[in-house]
Amino acid sequence: MAAVVRSADRPRSSEGLLSVDRSASSEGLRPVDRLRVTEEAVARLRDGLAAVSVTLPSLGVDVVSLASEAPYPLIELGRCNLDTALRLAAVLRGPGTDE
Repeated sequence: MAAVVRSADRPRSSEGLLSVDRSASSEGLRPVDRLRVTEEAVARLRDGLAAVSVTLPSLGVDVVSLASEAPYPLIELGRCNLDTALRLAAVLRGPGTDE
Protein backbone atom coordinates (compact mmCIF):
# COMPACT_ATOMS: atom_id res chain seq x y z
CA MET A 1 0.00 0.00 0.00
CA ALA A 2 1.46 3.37 -0.97
CA ALA A 3 1.43 6.27 1.42
CA VAL A 4 -0.36 9.41 0.34
CA VAL A 5 1.30 12.71 1.16
CA ARG A 6 -0.83 15.80 0.74
CA SER A 7 0.96 18.95 -0.37
CA ALA A 8 0.01 20.62 2.92
CA ASP A 9 1.94 17.88 4.77
CA ARG A 10 5.15 18.43 2.86
CA PRO A 11 7.95 20.42 4.48
CA ARG A 12 8.50 23.85 3.02
CA SER A 13 12.32 23.58 3.01
CA SER A 14 14.25 23.69 -0.25
CA GLU A 15 16.87 21.23 1.03
CA GLY A 16 17.07 17.47 1.16
CA LEU A 17 14.26 15.49 -0.40
CA LEU A 18 12.61 18.55 -1.87
CA SER A 19 15.50 19.02 -4.27
CA VAL A 20 14.13 15.96 -6.06
CA ASP A 21 10.92 15.99 -8.10
CA ARG A 22 8.32 14.95 -5.51
CA SER A 23 5.51 14.44 -8.03
CA ALA A 24 6.93 11.21 -9.40
CA SER A 25 9.15 8.50 -8.00
CA SER A 26 12.85 7.81 -7.67
CA GLU A 27 12.99 6.31 -11.18
CA GLY A 28 15.11 9.06 -12.74
CA LEU A 29 17.69 9.17 -9.97
CA ARG A 30 21.21 7.80 -10.16
CA PRO A 31 21.79 4.87 -7.76
CA VAL A 32 23.85 6.99 -5.36
CA ASP A 33 21.14 9.67 -5.29
CA ARG A 34 18.42 7.05 -4.84
CA LEU A 35 20.22 5.75 -1.74
CA ARG A 36 20.69 9.27 -0.36
CA VAL A 37 17.01 10.09 -0.85
CA THR A 38 16.06 6.79 0.78
CA GLU A 39 18.21 7.58 3.83
CA GLU A 40 16.62 11.04 4.02
CA ALA A 41 13.16 9.47 3.82
CA VAL A 42 14.04 7.14 6.71
CA ALA A 43 15.20 10.12 8.78
CA ARG A 44 11.99 12.03 8.02
CA LEU A 45 9.86 9.03 8.89
CA ARG A 46 11.76 8.56 12.16
CA ASP A 47 11.38 12.26 13.04
CA GLY A 48 7.71 12.35 12.08
CA LEU A 49 6.90 9.24 14.07
CA ALA A 50 8.87 10.52 17.07
CA ALA A 51 6.83 13.74 16.97
CA VAL A 52 3.71 11.66 17.67
CA SER A 53 5.45 9.38 20.19
CA VAL A 54 5.75 6.37 17.91
CA THR A 55 9.02 4.46 17.58
CA LEU A 56 9.57 1.71 15.04
CA PRO A 57 12.81 0.07 16.23
CA SER A 58 13.50 -1.65 12.90
CA LEU A 59 12.99 1.44 10.75
CA GLY A 60 15.84 1.72 8.27
CA VAL A 61 17.08 1.03 4.77
CA ASP A 62 16.64 -2.62 3.77
CA VAL A 63 20.22 -3.58 2.89
CA VAL A 64 19.17 -6.62 0.84
CA SER A 65 17.39 -4.31 -1.60
CA LEU A 66 20.72 -2.58 -2.29
CA ALA A 67 22.23 -5.75 -3.77
CA SER A 68 20.83 -5.36 -7.28
CA GLU A 69 22.89 -3.85 -10.09
CA ALA A 70 20.86 -0.64 -10.01
CA PRO A 71 19.69 -0.47 -6.40
CA TYR A 72 16.04 0.20 -5.70
CA PRO A 73 16.23 0.64 -1.94
CA LEU A 74 13.30 -0.38 0.18
CA ILE A 75 12.50 1.10 3.56
CA GLU A 76 12.17 -1.48 6.29
CA LEU A 77 9.34 -0.55 8.63
CA GLY A 78 9.77 -3.76 10.60
CA ARG A 79 7.69 -5.20 13.35
CA CYS A 80 6.36 -3.45 16.43
CA ASN A 81 4.58 -4.39 19.62
CA LEU A 82 0.84 -4.03 20.20
CA ASP A 83 1.09 -0.70 22.05
CA THR A 84 3.09 0.83 19.21
CA ALA A 85 0.65 -0.51 16.61
CA LEU A 86 -2.29 0.99 18.51
CA ARG A 87 -0.54 4.38 18.84
CA LEU A 88 0.33 4.37 15.15
CA ALA A 89 -3.25 3.46 14.19
CA ALA A 90 -4.59 6.27 16.37
CA VAL A 91 -2.25 8.81 14.76
CA LEU A 92 -3.19 7.66 11.27
CA ARG A 93 -6.90 7.97 12.06
CA GLY A 94 -6.31 11.53 13.18
CA PRO A 95 -7.73 13.61 16.01
CA GLY A 96 -11.40 13.53 16.82
CA THR A 97 -12.15 10.18 15.21
CA ASP A 98 -13.82 7.43 17.15
CA GLU A 99 -12.65 3.83 16.84
